[in-house]
Amino acid sequence: MTVSIESLKQIYNLMPENQVDRSIHISLDRAYIYFQVPKVACSTIKATLQKLEFASAGIDRTPQGKIHNKKQSPLLSISDIGLERFLELLNDRAFFKFCFVRNPYSRALSAYLNKIDIQKEKRKKFLKNLEIEGSGQVSFREFLESVEKQNPFDMNPHWKLQTYLLGWGIIEYDFVGRLENFDRDFTTVLQKIQGSSEDSELKIESRMEHSTKASSKIQKFYDRALQELAFNIYESDFKNLNYSPEIL
Repeated sequence: MTVSIESLKQIYNLMPENQVDRSIHISLDRAYIYFQVPKVACSTIKATLQKLEFASAGIDRTPQGKIHNKKQSPLLSISDIGLERFLELLNDRAFFKFCFVRNPYSRALSAYLNKIDIQKEKRKKFLKNLEIEGSGQVSFREFLESVEKQNPFDMNPHWKLQTYLLGWGIIEYDFVGRLENFDRDFTTVLQKIQGSSEDSELKIESRMEHSTKASSKIQKFYDRALQELAFNIYESDFKNLNYSPEIL
C-alpha cells in the first residue's frame, strides 16, 4: 500500500499537528519509525530507543529526566525532516514501521487512574479537556461519560482512540506489538532494529513510574454498563486491533 500526500494529510484530520509531531519517532541511522500510543509502555519504549540511538552515535548515555521532551530526544520528528521526506520514508520498504497497542478497557482505565484519579492540582488541566469544571474528584463513570461526549479529534492523547493516533488504515505497519505480550514483542523489535553486534546486550530501559496496574483492576472498576459504554467509545479500536469486547 502506497501512502500518498493526500492520505497522509488525513492523519491531520484525526489529531492536531503538534500531536502528530509528538507521536512519531524517526531513526535515520537505524531505519525505523516508532508511532507511539500513550498508556502503552511508551516511556519504556522511548527510553530504550533513545539509549540505542545515543549508542549509535558513540555516546554511553541512559536517557534521564524528561524523555517525553522531543527537543531532548535524539529521535527525529516530522518537523525535523519535513512532510515530503517523511512520506518517502513511509513508502520505503527498508524502513521498519512499528507500534504497540493495548486492550481498550485497560488503557481507558489506566488513563483515568493516572490522569484523573490523582492530586487535584494535576488533575485540573485534564478535566478542562473533558469540559468538567473545577478540580474535584471524578468517578470512572463520569470520566467515561465525558469522553463519550468528546469529538475524537479533541480528545487528550492519553484516552484518544488508538486507531486515530496510529492513522490506522493509512500507515502500513511492519509490526504491531501488544502490551499484553510486551517483553516478547519489544524484544522482537529490538532484534530487528539493532544494527551491530555490540548492541546485542542492550537491555530494555523499564520506566514504570507511570504504571497504574490497570489490567489487574478491570473487575474492580467495570460493571456491565461501563463495559458497554467503553466499548461504544472505543469500538473501532476493538475491531481494528482485534481485541475481544468481553472482559474476562
